[in-house]
Order: sequence, then C-alpha cells, then structure tokens
Amino acid sequence: MSELVIFDTSVLVDEAHTGRPRKRIELVEGSVRTSSGVLAELLRGVSRPAEHKFLRALARNHPILTPAEEN
Repeated sequence: MSELVIFDTSVLVDEAHTGRPRKRIELVEGSVRTSSGVLAELLRGVSRPAEHKFLRALARNHPILTPAEEN
C-alpha cells in the first residue's frame, strides 16, 4: 500500500520561488495529491510566469483533493 502525500503550502512556495526542494520532492515515494486549498493559496500569490507554470504542472500532474464535510 502506498502512502498518500500532500505537500504543505510552505514547501510548495519555496519550490515555486527558488526550486531548491525539487530534488527532495521528486524522491518522495507515495501517491502525491494536491490540496485545493493549498493550490488556491499558491495561485493567489503568483507573481511570475515561472511560478504560474509550476502550479499549472502541479495541478495537471497530481489529482486535486478538496476537503468535504464527510472527511
């Protein structure tokens, strides 16, 4: 059984701005998902085209989870 991995906003902000955590992110084993709340926070703060490109790729390559009342 693989583990579910959801990165916190702070990890992805650092990646979008600097690219530093990329290698460690790429080495993560498990099913990577993106939180809709995290994605919304990140999109609100986008200021450069490279950051927007990173977030589009994130949304395209990993299923987006939206919290619901039942979970």
